[in-house]
Amino acid sequence: DVATVLEDDAVHSALETMRSRGIRRVPVVGRDGRLEGLLAFDDVVEVMSSELSDLVSLVAREQKLERELHR
Repeated sequence: DVATVLEDDAVHSALETMRSRGIRRVPVVGRDGRLEGLLAFDDVVEVMSSELSDLVSLVAREQKLERELHR
């Protein structure tokens, strides 16, 4: 039984499928069952890491501005 996720599934749902099956990659299929691509855990982590880094930079910038305003 091959695990798959639908192309419109939320990333969280796809990651849960991967976790429960103990897999790092899962085929992504359309509603018609045709292969649309492959979702890899490493790719998700890379994107999330980049977004988190951007968020950290934004928070640091805002904190700096707040400190300067309160002087």
